[in-house]
Amino acid sequence: ARTVAAHLPTLGAAARAALADQWLPGRALSFEALEALAPGFAAAFGASWLAACPRSAEGAALMEGVSPADRFLGYADAAAGAEPFVWLLVRRAEAWSLELLSHGDYATYLFKGGGELPGLVEGLIRLPEFSREALYLPLEQLTGERSPYAVPARDLPLLRELRSRFAGRKVHAAAT
Repeated sequence: ARTVAAHLPTLGAAARAALADQWLPGRALSFEALEALAPGFAAAFGASWLAACPRSAEGAALMEGVSPADRFLGYADAAAGAEPFVWLLVRRAEAWSLELLSHGDYATYLFKGGGELPGLVEGLIRLPEFSREALYLPLEQLTGERSPYAVPARDLPLLRELRSRFAGRKVHAAAT
């Protein structure tokens, strides 16, 4: 409830309460579902939370022309005093783009798949400090200082599934 209130201050109290009840940290919901829970969510998100995110321009570009049913948003609370991690997942046909909006990340992660992808991505959202190298690097490159990532990349079902659907990264030229 604190996260929703802090980042969506223009939503009414009832809308914030509905979001706090149904949109828990680690859960990815479509903008369609978020708007149904809290009418005015999309506008409030764009004007406040998204506008304050370092990757707001990338997020706006990813959402452009995409139905609210194909845009998903999830967040994970961070350590005390730190900004929450805010993830945007967007589908265009069978191609998915995942962007960490809230931190100075330099890549958009690309996946292939169907309607199961939001549920899989929820696993990543619940692990906000997770190293994405275990997601995109081939197993043979997970050596040396990256060797701690090899076992999860090879053995965790969630990570194996996401790795099998990984289609690439779009590295951004400049940090914002």
